[in-house]
Amino acid sequence: MRKRMFISLTLIFLVAALIGGATFAVFTDESTNADNTFAAGTIDINSAFTTAWSGDCELMAPGDVREAKITVTNSGSLELGYDIAATLSGKLFTAQPNDPNCAVLEIFDAGGNEIVPGPDNNRVLASGASEVLTVKVRLPLDAGNAYQGAQGSVTLTFNAVQTANNPDYAN
Repeated sequence: MRKRMFISLTLIFLVAALIGGATFAVFTDESTNADNTFAAGTIDINSAFTTAWSGDCELMAPGDVREAKITVTNSGSLELGYDIAATLSGKLFTAQPNDPNCAVLEIFDAGGNEIVPGPDNNRVLASGASEVLTVKVRLPLDAGNAYQGAQGSVTLTFNAVQTANNPDYAN
């Protein structure tokens, strides 16, 4: 009999718990924000001569200046900073060591400001922006016979880096 009473009380307790639990309703809701895509930006610097060299570059005389326009473009999606490295070779630029009369390379921005090639130019271009530079090769009037028939070449390299989060371009 105790066993029956225990089973009966247990059943009554379970039924009461089910009925009591069913009377407590809780509202719920859910929101999902999916497909959050991330991508790294790009830097892409391009350079191209947009005008031909003025005059005949192979027939320079002392006092002559030859110039051309070069357009530098940021085709990437991030703002970039760039420097210009210039490599000069050949007797026209180096006939005599430390001779101030050898041919000289000069680069100017659109405002006429001279840009000295080197690692600290820190020129800045926004995404999609471009600038036109004037590149000049000048053979000084005082160039002597050591430069007669001399040849030389110029190679310009445009080195770009991102400006965002770059301490060299801190605002």
